[in-house]
Amino acid sequence: MTGLRPEIVRRADQIELVDIAPELLLERLSAGGIYPAEMIDAALANEFRLGNLFALRQIALIWLGNLGTSKNCQRCSLGAGDAEHSDADTTATRTQENAGMSTRPYVSPSTGTQIRAVLFDVFGTVVDWRTGIIKDVGTFTAAHGLNLNEEQFADDWRGLYQPAMETVRSGSRGYTYLDVLHRENLVRVLEDHGVDTQALTGDDVERLNRAWHRLPAWPDSVSGLTAIRRTYIVGPLSNGNTSLLLDMAKRAGLPWDVIIGSDLTRAYKPAPAAYLRTAEILGVAAGELMLAAAHNTDLDAAQHAGLATAFVCRPTEHGPAQVSDLAPTGSWDILATSIDDLAVQLSCQR
Repeated sequence: MTGLRPEIVRRADQIELVDIAPELLLERLSAGGIYPAEMIDAALANEFRLGNLFALRQIALIWLGNLGTSKNCQRCSLGAGDAEHSDADTTATRTQENAGMSTRPYVSPSTGTQIRAVLFDVFGTVVDWRTGIIKDVGTFTAAHGLNLNEEQFADDWRGLYQPAMETVRSGSRGYTYLDVLHRENLVRVLEDHGVDTQALTGDDVERLNRAWHRLPAWPDSVSGLTAIRRTYIVGPLSNGNTSLLLDMAKRAGLPWDVIIGSDLTRAYKPAPAAYLRTAEILGVAAGELMLAAAHNTDLDAAQHAGLATAFVCRPTEHGPAQVSDLAPTGSWDILATSIDDLAVQLSCQR
């Protein structure tokens, strides 16, 4: 597919896509059925990483749909296990024309219910937290004459995120705003990196802490959310507190219909209450709410709480060496390469 020029496809009377599941493609590669033996290890470490194959497969399906809507499109699936891609006409219906959304709400295969609201994990799914934090740490180090490894600092700060929230989830402390947890973690990481925090003013620390309010959106986030909100309620289902999410939305241009922070639900994901109280506040049943997220553990908890689920692949959330969440690990309703792709899939269900 990647070797075909678009003009060749446009001239074709009939298009037949042999859709090979990524797992089967890996088996063929490992068995020497694609590249010579001396090239196999390099391929597995680069373009044939499983997460890349899932993403390329989705892109190929969309690309074929965009080019072949007026043609006789046939599809043969080899080892494909994705239920939402089983219809023979799926690729032909995924077009930019449909990106404006259908008037018929999507019916979740897992809940059997029409979806009324699509809510999003934010950190990593909607916004690129790592790039944003690295940028702000760089500004901070330059202003204070420090010599910090900005990338490692960002990773270390984010690394304390789940442990800090676990103190709330476990009952060791009462609900505490994420802004407060972030600041406590920031002081700790500064000290771990050899910074004398006593020499900093409170304003210095707070200015850096509010970097989480200034995170940039992924390139597809605003356009995808804008398309989805034409038919569905859209908003964050995030561990962020409301003021953090509001500042972020204003700065990044995120077109939320509603913002329900963890300070309203008083619960941190993946606790069931984080999902169920959000549904209750919106006045929708759990099965009418879809969570879109780049993290399999988040989707697993949401599914167990009765929500519909969509996996949005973000293979560089943690940088170029990312090893987690490169591919879906559960039976999620939708697998998407981006929020734009999610919008298209929500619009063209038959």
